[in-house]
Amino acid sequence: MTDVSGREAFASPPAPRRFPEPLRTPRLIIRRYTLSDAPALFGAVNRSRTSLLEFMPWARSSHLIIEDTEEWIARERARWLAQDTELGFGMFRRDGAYVGGIGVHAIDWTVPRFELGYWLDDPSVGRGYMQEAVRAMTRACFDRCRASRVEIRCDSRNTRSARVASACGYRLDGTLRAHARGTDGSICDTMIWGMTAADAVAARSAWDAADDALVA
Repeated sequence: MTDVSGREAFASPPAPRRFPEPLRTPRLIIRRYTLSDAPALFGAVNRSRTSLLEFMPWARSSHLIIEDTEEWIARERARWLAQDTELGFGMFRRDGAYVGGIGVHAIDWTVPRFELGYWLDDPSVGRGYMQEAVRAMTRACFDRCRASRVEIRCDSRNTRSARVASACGYRLDGTLRAHARGTDGSICDTMIWGMTAADAVAARSAWDAADDALVA
């Protein structure tokens, strides 16, 4: 195959169309949900619902009864089997305690490109779990799925989410003004944090140092 200049060109090897799991970090195991996780997930959402409602529209009508959670997990497992464009993971401490959820969204294997979304159970906030999980998910995207780009999108008022993205080495590529409606019905701006494969190489030493500090 030749490119437009007449030089021989080679396509990159195709990315494996399956997201890896489980992922292990110094303190966490990040894995797909099982039906046995329903009580822990249901409890975490309901314990944290007031906080989640600030920026998570799904918190208004999801996981209202335990059966909702069981059905949601069943749908997520079907998505895993199909390797859908939306994949959900649970985040668990090494002792098995549930701390929150993280997902890969808007998957485009032709690039490949991924978007991360996440939330924490209220008692787990402020302990660095989310940065730890985002580092691991970002590594998996680039190292094992050959990502070209990974994004994190959040309401511009969601300072905690933005801090996680920035601390993990993502760059603020721009802000879409008047882009969406917030959970309160108001028009809000959306921040787009991006990381390229080259950015990931530059961030790797900082990721390693952050993880090493957790086991020091």
